[in-house]
Amino acid sequence: MRRAAAPANRQIRLLLVLAALLNCTWILAIWLDPQVLHHDRTFLSDLAANTRPTGYLFRLADAMVGVSVLLAGILLITIIRTSQTAGNYLKSMAAVDGDQAQAAYENWLAQPQAQKHCQDVELGAYLKGAKLAAGGLIAFGVGTIGAAFWPLSCTVALDQGCRRADLDLSLPFTDFMHAGTSAIAQIGMFVALAGLLWGFKELGRFQQVVTVLTLLGIIWASITSVFPQVPMGYSQIVGALMWSLLLVVYPYPLLTKARAHHRRPQGEAGSQGLVGDLESQRPQGEAQNG
Repeated sequence: MRRAAAPANRQIRLLLVLAALLNCTWILAIWLDPQVLHHDRTFLSDLAANTRPTGYLFRLADAMVGVSVLLAGILLITIIRTSQTAGNYLKSMAAVDGDQAQAAYENWLAQPQAQKHCQDVELGAYLKGAKLAAGGLIAFGVGTIGAAFWPLSCTVALDQGCRRADLDLSLPFTDFMHAGTSAIAQIGMFVALAGLLWGFKELGRFQQVVTVLTLLGIIWASITSVFPQVPMGYSQIVGALMWSLLLVVYPYPLLTKARAHHRRPQGEAGSQGLVGDLESQRPQGEAQNG
């Protein structure tokens, strides 16, 4: 199981680092579309609007970000569910196989390596938070893919006709689909952050700092998008940068915990050793029927 988990860990790291790099594609707008990037009331998604000359490039980048994060979230959920199944199996074996099996289980737990392994397998607050965070990644990926598939038809802040159509609610249906899928991506970001905050004390110090700063940056960007008096262009840039940084550091605390479920400790403290002990405690008839 460990051999199967290791490639998945590497794949998740690569996918999230790739997504982080692609999420910074807006930097190219310094040269490609500075009119949008430096405006006080434009969204970063305006760079991908149908009327922008280089919009196709930013749409492609957004779609690739969404696909990468979606795949990473699915892989992470798979690892966590496998860990949960293994933990439940170990606990159920001790529960149904009688007093001798329970004694073997408790003797196994008394060993230091087993205590660490079982603490992870029992799915404490951290791993439950990791599951929530993985769900947030999936929601963000789906929403980002949708926003790239239904881009804005025009740039409201720069186009008078687009602004009038926005006020008259006569924009194409795709603009409303873009708003809805962007909201899903935004919710996914908050859910992912909530999952990290759930197991906050288990994060490394740097991950804790990045998580808090990312949350503050996204909240600030959300507030500035609602109040027209506040310039929102640069707040979105800060939020995007912090989210990209979080994606880079994201897999390391999560996968360290998830990988522990698949690590087979040496000696009698190993989970396979425990399963063997419990199986040996079963009556002959039960073992054959099972």
